Amino acid sequence: MLKSMLLFAKIRDTSEFVQSFASEHLKTPLGELVKGNKNKFTTELWVEKFYKKVTNLPEPFPHDLVEKLEEYLDKLEGQPVDLSSLLYDHRLVDAYQNSTDILQSTIFTQ
Repeated sequence: MLKSMLLFAKIRDTSEFVQSFASEHLKTPLGELVKGNKNKFTTELWVEKFYKKVTNLPEPFPHDLVEKLEEYLDKLEGQPVDLSSLLYDHRLVDAYQNSTDILQSTIFTQ
């Protein structure tokens, strides 16, 4: 038990020495002294500033969902092209049906 207490004291003393050395000599990559909240160690602030990535971006979508969406959008993109060729050929009944399908698809995606 005495050995573990001595070891703990040695670790604490070493940790405090490293912390005081870092507080005195640590600088940012731009050469400035590290500044920040006084209740945190300066090394913690420096590490948080330069190495912790914090983002507000949402989680990425699963790949299979993205693939399905790409296929659906490709199909949707081709529908107006098909409609224009039907109109060009004066196939008005087919064009009407095609435009109705496009309208229903766009309403579905909203």
